[in-house]
Amino acid sequence: GGGRPRVQVHAEIAVPVGLDPHGVVAEPGGHARAGDRPPGDAAAQVAPLRPQGHAGAAGCAAGLLAGIGLSLLTGWYVAGQVRADARAAFDQEAHEIDRAIASRLDSYKELLWDLRGLFHAPQPVTRRQFRDFVDSLDLEQRNPAITTVNYGELVASADLERFERRVRNDRSLDPAGYPAFKVFPRRQPRPTHEVLVYLEPFASMGASFGIDMTQRPSARFEELRRS
Repeated sequence: GGGRPRVQVHAEIAVPVGLDPHGVVAEPGGHARAGDRPPGDAAAQVAPLRPQGHAGAAGCAAGLLAGIGLSLLTGWYVAGQVRADARAAFDQEAHEIDRAIASRLDSYKELLWDLRGLFHAPQPVTRRQFRDFVDSLDLEQRNPAITTVNYGELVASADLERFERRVRNDRSLDPAGYPAFKVFPRRQPRPTHEVLVYLEPFASMGASFGIDMTQRPSARFEELRRS
């Protein structure tokens, strides 16, 4: 008509293979797929950065808690092993002590049975026979815990003076006898007296010769009486 002529412009843009300014990948022939990411390093350059702060802290906390738990578990296990080892050592030592005590008590009982047999003989036991019996036990080598072997005779009060005369005239071991022998102490009148008359070794026990253990004047006499 009477207006200006319209001009149509048709242009084709050839896009090379690779990355365009808008982040699309062009294919040969100039065609591109919208939304496609470039391969390789180009993709890493345009990949969005994600915030790492909270996630990293949570990972560190979880690792720390796991380490603490593992340490506690290891400590508990080690403590249990230590207690078990200590208990086993204690039980072993207690067993050995119990066995040693039982063995010693058996030796004491054996000695008492031997003494009982000695004094149940038809004839009275002389001082020499008692000393020979104790020597035959070889206590220093076989049972060093037993240091003395003593015999106390039970004497009625009415027979006390006659008993003293008999001991003074005992020459079975010492030809001179024991002229100074006397029962002591005499603190209280008693119906009977338990007097130590045979003591071995006599050299170390001579001071107790004639003690009346029923008087109990001291803890030492009570100990002698129990022995």
